[in-house]
Amino acid sequence: MLKSILRVAVPMAVAIGLTTAGGMSQAAGAPGWRVIGLLPGEATITNDFSAVAADGPADAWIAGSVNNTLTVRHWTGRSWHSVAVPNSHAFSQVTALAALSPSSVWIFASVGTSTAQKTAVLRWTGKRWRAPTILHAFVAATVAFKGDNVWVFGLTANGKAPYAASYNGSKWVQVAAPPQYADVASATSPSNIWVMGQPVKQTSLQDPVEIDWFNGHKWITTRHPPFNLPSGWFVEPPEGIVADGPSNVYATGAMDEPDTLLTGLPEESPYVWHWDGAKWFNVPVPYSNPFHQDFGTGFGPVDGAIAQDGHGGVWLAEQNQDSNALPTGAFGVLLHFGHHVWSRFPVPATKGDVDLPGVLAWIPGTRSVWGIGAEEPGATGGDFDTTILKYGV
Repeated sequence: MLKSILRVAVPMAVAIGLTTAGGMSQAAGAPGWRVIGLLPGEATITNDFSAVAADGPADAWIAGSVNNTLTVRHWTGRSWHSVAVPNSHAFSQVTALAALSPSSVWIFASVGTSTAQKTAVLRWTGKRWRAPTILHAFVAATVAFKGDNVWVFGLTANGKAPYAASYNGSKWVQVAAPPQYADVASATSPSNIWVMGQPVKQTSLQDPVEIDWFNGHKWITTRHPPFNLPSGWFVEPPEGIVADGPSNVYATGAMDEPDTLLTGLPEESPYVWHWDGAKWFNVPVPYSNPFHQDFGTGFGPVDGAIAQDGHGGVWLAEQNQDSNALPTGAFGVLLHFGHHVWSRFPVPATKGDVDLPGVLAWIPGTRSVWGIGAEEPGATGGDFDTTILKYGV
């Protein structure tokens, strides 16, 4: 969410079918996206709901920092309500969130202001929060499995090496880390864990992306499609990865043109890759023009805004810098790719004149997805309201 507000190969065979939805309409037969909840004034540069997770239709969580206070909302099947966090002002940015059940929820939040990174681990038991555990590392991503088998990935406290740890039922133990700093992670089992990130010591902005797979025994670096960037372009840190099986993984990020004199912002083009069990393929995104040189047509993914759809496809959230490409005020789009067909949906809003997408999370056992969005409440500007979005029933 914060990133959304701050920044106003051998191709896979794809039969592109364009389904463009206007306003809050949807493709024929689809349930569509809608706003489920509104949190006024809770999405600004300093107020940031940055994580969402669900373990079923009746249990979902969002967490973030609001007015420098760790703030948590819980969906119980009918409504969202606040869950108080003891000493909530001691925790800053929420970096990861996992929900295994209504009695097993894990929040990872940065603590302190020193140069050495520390992460607080807060665990919800269904009735209360356990006393935080402090990991001397920066945690960027987490994956969790039944039996409270939770893994985290990030950087060591000094920022010089990749970090990984797992919870063994009673304590956190540092384990073999991937060969890179993992920005994002996804998994279906302890023997099918995927992380996407960047080398700790980068030598080139032309290709700072690595994708590693843990097969239960060791980490294996996979080879992604080449970027083939024009002169001056660079690649942003990875935005998201999602796996729903060993032969169905999607990854996404952005390729940027240098800042323009007119906007002061980089103009973006997204990339989407698909793993078929043997190799990565590039999936062309029809709504963008890769390596464009035209002002105002930047189009790039939002950090963490990727989720599976429950039947082999994937959802993505993108921010569009071209105000002429969407209905008035709609600066974000939600993209769906499945069965080799792309569909596009503007980000729904209640009454705002600027609609931005945020992070997404699949609801296990369904074809529904939760999302966090933002809307500016009026033409006069001001703080953004947080919108809680949902696709499906």
